[in-house]
Amino acid sequence: MNYMRLLLGAFGLAAATLIMTGSAEPDQSTREHKDFRKQRLWSIENTKTVGNGTMSRTPQGSLVDRITMEGEASSGEGATALKGKFTMILSVFTPEKDMAGQKKGHWYVRGDWTISDPLAPPEQLKYRHTPAVVKGTMNADLRFNPLKAPGQINGYVRLVSGKKGIFAGSEKFEGNLKISP
Repeated sequence: MNYMRLLLGAFGLAAATLIMTGSAEPDQSTREHKDFRKQRLWSIENTKTVGNGTMSRTPQGSLVDRITMEGEASSGEGATALKGKFTMILSVFTPEKDMAGQKKGHWYVRGDWTISDPLAPPEQLKYRHTPAVVKGTMNADLRFNPLKAPGQINGYVRLVSGKKGIFAGSEKFEGNLKISP
């Protein structure tokens, strides 16, 4: 019988809360951290190279590995706008001669990128799947050396969730990152 009173009391408290707040869902406008993974279009700006990487030459070609870029990312406008930190660690390879799937005179770029919430607690940024971080890879086949010459980059993007998209921007990796629904 006491269990029944306790149970009815708990249901009564829950019902009163619903009536007073009008919803069982938390108010999303008061959330401290938004879900960065739900954004479909990011603008990347003010990038800079914070790590030059290492260069190596082999008979197959030249590789600059672990170049680190950082910049600002924004998505949306007004009160719903999200601002984040963009980081990409990339490699650039150019073959000395035509190889299977790669042509001499082309520059192949591969980067691992993240956009993270600067307000998120540091421990949240360590996880692979967290609302505070969106991450993926980018691949591009270029006809110019993006480390030495200006030019347009159109790259394919893949998120860790499997979603795909494109990056369209400059050799500074400033531009738009669009993720397909």
